[in-house]
Amino acid sequence: MPTPAVPAFLTELLAARSPSGYETQAQAVFDRHVQPSADAYAKDALGNRLATLNPAGDPVLMLSGHMDELGLMVTYVNKDGFVYFNTIGGHDLSVISGRRVRKLSRAAQDTLADSAAMAQESLTAVQTIQAFGQQ
Repeated sequence: MPTPAVPAFLTELLAARSPSGYETQAQAVFDRHVQPSADAYAKDALGNRLATLNPAGDPVLMLSGHMDELGLMVTYVNKDGFVYFNTIGGHDLSVISGRRVRKLSRAAQDTLADSAAMAQESLTAVQTIQAFGQQ
């Protein structure tokens, strides 16, 4: 029995790198494959994609899912080559050991680092305001 072919959409989507906060590769794959088939297609400020087929039809069907994936951000490499990292996204730390990882381009890494620094500054400011309000 021949093995069924994997659709190009699925293959490309699984190959797209899209750690939390930097989902542009997965979004581009989704746009390329879904937008041409949709009767209506929209993108919102959070990066969600909304595609509609036969909007006046009955019943209404919604397909929902996440476009991001878990990621790791290297924070230090020691003289013996051991890599230290922080997690991006909601990891179950008990399953990280021994997993295969793929690297992002330097530009993508810089964008993630800038976003993380901005988020930390914002969170620190919020914590300070909350602490001041409790005194």
